Amino acid sequence: MLLDEAMIGTIALEPGENADVWRFSLPLPGHRLAARLDLLRLDTGTSVFVKPVSLAGVYRFAWRDLARAGRTLIGAFTLAVALDPALYVAVTAAGEIAARGFARREADGVYRFSLTLTRLLPLGPASDFAFTIAGAQVTASLTASAADLGLAGYIEAVTDGEVRGWAADLAAPGRPLAVILREDGVEIARTLADGARPDLAAVGLGEGRAGFRLPYVARPLAPGAAPPELSVVLVESGLALVGSPRPAPTRPGFAGYFDGIENAVAHGWALNLVAPAQPLAVEILQEGRVIATGRADLPRPDVIAAGLPEAPCGFRVPLPLNQAALAQSPLFARLAGTEILLEGSPREAKPHPAITAFLAAAHAPLPAPLAARFKATRAGRIAGLMLSLVMPVFNPRLSWLEEALASVFAQRCPAFELICVDDGSTDPAIVACLRAAAADRRLRVLRARKNEGFARALARGIAEARGSHVAFLDHDDALAPDAVFQWLRAAAESGADLVFADAALSAESLDEIEAIEIGGAFSHDAFLARAALPRPLAIERHLAASLAPPDASFAGAEEFDFVLRAIARAKSLAHLPRVLYRARRHGLGRAAVLGAQAIETARRQAVARHLAALGLPARVLPGLSEDQCRLDWPVPAAEVIAVIRRDGSGQEAALRAALAALSVRVAARPPSGPGPAFLLFLDEGIMPPAGRAWLSHLVSLAARRDVGAAAPLLLTPSGQVREMGLVIGADGMMLPALAGDEGFLPGDEGPRRNPGPGGRLTLVRDVAGASAAALLVRRDMFAALGGFDRALGPLAGADFTRRARAAGLRVLVSGLYPLTHHGPAESAIPTALAARFLARWPKSAAGDPFYSPLCSTARADYALRQDATELCRRPAALRVSPSPGATLSAAMDG
Repeated sequence: MLLDEAMIGTIALEPGENADVWRFSLPLPGHRLAARLDLLRLDTGTSVFVKPVSLAGVYRFAWRDLARAGRTLIGAFTLAVALDPALYVAVTAAGEIAARGFARREADGVYRFSLTLTRLLPLGPASDFAFTIAGAQVTASLTASAADLGLAGYIEAVTDGEVRGWAADLAAPGRPLAVILREDGVEIARTLADGARPDLAAVGLGEGRAGFRLPYVARPLAPGAAPPELSVVLVESGLALVGSPRPAPTRPGFAGYFDGIENAVAHGWALNLVAPAQPLAVEILQEGRVIATGRADLPRPDVIAAGLPEAPCGFRVPLPLNQAALAQSPLFARLAGTEILLEGSPREAKPHPAITAFLAAAHAPLPAPLAARFKATRAGRIAGLMLSLVMPVFNPRLSWLEEALASVFAQRCPAFELICVDDGSTDPAIVACLRAAAADRRLRVLRARKNEGFARALARGIAEARGSHVAFLDHDDALAPDAVFQWLRAAAESGADLVFADAALSAESLDEIEAIEIGGAFSHDAFLARAALPRPLAIERHLAASLAPPDASFAGAEEFDFVLRAIARAKSLAHLPRVLYRARRHGLGRAAVLGAQAIETARRQAVARHLAALGLPARVLPGLSEDQCRLDWPVPAAEVIAVIRRDGSGQEAALRAALAALSVRVAARPPSGPGPAFLLFLDEGIMPPAGRAWLSHLVSLAARRDVGAAAPLLLTPSGQVREMGLVIGADGMMLPALAGDEGFLPGDEGPRRNPGPGGRLTLVRDVAGASAAALLVRRDMFAALGGFDRALGPLAGADFTRRARAAGLRVLVSGLYPLTHHGPAESAIPTALAARFLARWPKSAAGDPFYSPLCSTARADYALRQDATELCRRPAALRVSPSPGATLSAAMDG
């Protein structure tokens, strides 16, 4: 059913006396006059009438009276059908609502109304009044002009600063009228319309003193909000001037800029000018689709220095796509939930220059004379060393195997052998490829008659190795042209039993780099928590040969288990900050056959066996994200004493209450002397999560004899990272790691933890230092190391943890139980204080052992440097770490 083309409901037609007749009963609404009725079939949308039916004859509207008395319109009408007792009446003049109200049915059945005009009429000829009664326009013959009302007035201009116009009493030209400026119906200013207006006098409108200027200052408009309405009305009569209402002028409610895209992170700033303390949400779009969201609540001192309100407004939004996908089309940044784009949009995600150079080097063979010279000079630098590359092969894609073989034969150092163990491949093309490749004497092919499994194939390859070192290469991955030389050079210079390097992770195409896996000095806790085999890795051959062969019972983690056993027996481990390997990530191979869950279970079992072999009493549980596990260490029964530092947040009482619920005693200062207790240093702005798990976890870490201090991940109230340990910056000062990264990412079932680069935000790992904002230490350790140097103020925690590291102890930071810090952001370190810290800890050429020189020094976010290409052309500093077994022995001896 449609009345005047508006649907009001559905009805069922009922059969009539014969097949050609249908009947229906239609209750008409009592509050409106409908001119036309139409019925549309629900299945086809077509009308059942030849044309809409007019209902005018049903109601038979008729005027009884219609007149104007000054500013009042009086009317009466009848209807053949009695409708509601009160019907809405609206009157327009010159296209604007001039009066509104209700007509009421009286005892005689006649509807009567008396409406007062609410606005002035325009100058000139009389305006016709148009009546809409009960939603239907009805014909009428009634007019009036400004002269009839005896008043006239206009709004002429609305600007940021004032509202201008004029108002005149036509009956008494010398009498000025008072006017009111209203914003959304609320009075904000009033004045007399008595300003000189010679133009009005020239046309005979009064004496020309009828102008007015009302002050109005435009305010910032909240994003997505409608501007307020401005009206000017006469004080005496309340009549609105012609031109009322008008939308108010506004200023932008926000300021912002999309700075760009760096290392798959969109960054910029957006400031809420209406309410600076309320951060704005930002969306990143590609091809009209939102691919990421974040909050603009990070410090931006440059924005404040430009004179804008002092409020955190920066954003750093991680993008979920790989480099190739990001580069396909431009990206836009806008205020979330609006169509307002940030200035600077769109931005293009250009390929990282270091990655581009890395790929170019991989595809640029050296000229023959230069290649010969390389091989000769490099052979001398690694005299006596050779790398045995072991590659188990079982039915890979032919093109992938060919790429893997080609990457080995393209090595710029001849000191290698390649051992391909064909584990019974059934694809004739694979067998033929290996047979043809074996024409190169550097390749040996060992073929099994049937598939014996990955562990057996790997064991055969290790047993056949003749080199000084052994490395593993998957049949679908590839080496960088310098890999063999860099591996052997690092082994020679470091004397380490195991040498780790960095890898590029690609999609199915090796040239589609998705990420660069950048490591640092070996962190035993982080290595076990990642529960994943690092690529690339070279093991001293005698060490590899001394181990039991890879264990087939760890299906999917045989190689990982083997490496864990090598780590347990090694004297030292070294990290080489170079990208030597390209790992292809795809949905084929052993992972697809075994299943991710089975592989993760096998990895956890391998970690458990490794811990047992080292005599470490930790339980192995699933981690917070994929490819991670969690280690639960024993929690000693010892008192925890908290020391609270005021930070200006005014939350000390709330923190004390939270600690009291955990039976934690609060002391004014650290107790002196030895004792079994733990000291927990907290800023008053810290709010721990519910329960005791976070505290027990930190105690279990700090209780270990090789650990000097343990710290948690700190988040801002909006869920972004405030600190995940400290990194030694390029100038030698300590920087909060991963500050500004999102602590949580949106998920189908609600927010989920953001693993961060390399999973660093959701595991336990070694760091160069930590602040005293949230730090747990053993009381005897704190005393032995001399405690905090109060003269260093906010750098006291960094100084203490640096002393712990210098004493051979580890500083661990954990992302398992994040704490929220409600205090203000740390202010800049005074120059004198920084100088005192650097005098004690002069800048080291090696920098932070756990922060790779391949990482950006602009922010401690573990992102690949833009100029990493140049750095890779020079010998990189090796980071040598003692093996976990050696560390454990030293700690026990101590």
